[in-house]
Amino acid sequence: MDDALGAYSIRLQSFSDLQAISFPVRGYDTIPKVYAAYVTDKWGNRSDTIRSTVKPLYEKKLDPKRFSPFALAGNETPILGGYPLTNLFDADAAGNPNLGSFWHTGDPAQTGGTLPQWGTFSLGTYAKLSRIKVTPRDFNIFIHNNPKLFLYGVLLLKDPDPSPPGVC
Repeated sequence: MDDALGAYSIRLQSFSDLQAISFPVRGYDTIPKVYAAYVTDKWGNRSDTIRSTVKPLYEKKLDPKRFSPFALAGNETPILGGYPLTNLFDADAAGNPNLGSFWHTGDPAQTGGTLPQWGTFSLGTYAKLSRIKVTPRDFNIFIHNNPKLFLYGVLLLKDPDPSPPGVC
C-alpha cells in the first residue's frame, strides 16, 4: 500500500520465463506494511492478487574503506599482474566499485600455488551479511574463460590464527 496515494502502486516489476519465481525486493523501511503481488503474462492475463503484512529487514551497505586484507595460515594465494586483493574493495567516495580495478590470482600451474585459492579480508566491523555483490570486470570478462569457478563463504573469526579454512 502506497501511503502517499492511499492505494497500491507498482514499485517493482520483474519479468521471467522461469516456472518458479523468486526475486528480492529491497530498499523499504522496516515498518510492517501490507504488500501485494500478482503474476501476469504477455497477453495481459493476471492471477489473483496475494497480500501479506511484511516487516522488511534492515539493511545498510558496508563501508568498503573499512575493509582490509586478513591473511590466514595456508591461504598464501599468488597474485598475477599486480592486481592485489585490496582491489576487491577499491571504491569511490560514495562506495561505488571501481570497475577498472580487480583482484587477479595466479594460475597454480605457473605460480606453484594450489586450488582452491583464497582471498580473506576483514570487514572492519561486525555485521550480519544478507548478500554479497560480485561486480565483474568491465571489459571482455570471458576473454580468458574467466571466471572459471567462483565460490564464496563467510568465516567468523574469534581466534586470529585459525587453521586453513575448508570449503564453504
